[in-house]
Amino acid sequence: MKTAVLNVLAICLFAGPARADLEYAFNVTSASGALQPFSFSFTSPTFLADNDVPTITPFTVTDGVASWTFTQGLASENVDGCFEFGTASGATLATPCVIAADGAPQSAAMIVLLMVPLPTATGVYDFSFGLFLNSAGATALTGSLDITSIAAVPEPASIGLLGILLAFVGWKLSRQYAPRAS
Repeated sequence: MKTAVLNVLAICLFAGPARADLEYAFNVTSASGALQPFSFSFTSPTFLADNDVPTITPFTVTDGVASWTFTQGLASENVDGCFEFGTASGATLATPCVIAADGAPQSAAMIVLLMVPLPTATGVYDFSFGLFLNSAGATALTGSLDITSIAAVPEPASIGLLGILLAFVGWKLSRQYAPRAS
């Protein structure tokens, strides 16, 4: 029995724990209507802090005629938290909460200022100030950021190890407590 308990402890220590990622979902509208409303999201294993660079799936912003594909991001903080996004070329993202676009037709940068420090809890964060920069100038943005926890799912290897462990413990217990022939 002592060996079985030690085996359970060893396998539990080596099996990776279940973890939940956070989804950052942005819904953005142009205050003047110069851009079509858009939304995008990305996931992060932890809450983003100052100078964190999230891995984003490219997303496109359009004004109905031209479009810009954003491929880079940065979380920044200068009292208030902000999220910065930019195109692959011509966009500059810097701390604290600084963006620039070089004026080339396909370059653009965007900033969303939360008016609160970078979030450390799930929830909906409205922003009344954002800015989209491109060769045509600046456009004011408004919208919301919804941070949700994606359900924790054990890694497949952990589930498999748990099954093997339970089968082993059951086998050991059945042999230990089985009646012996005299």
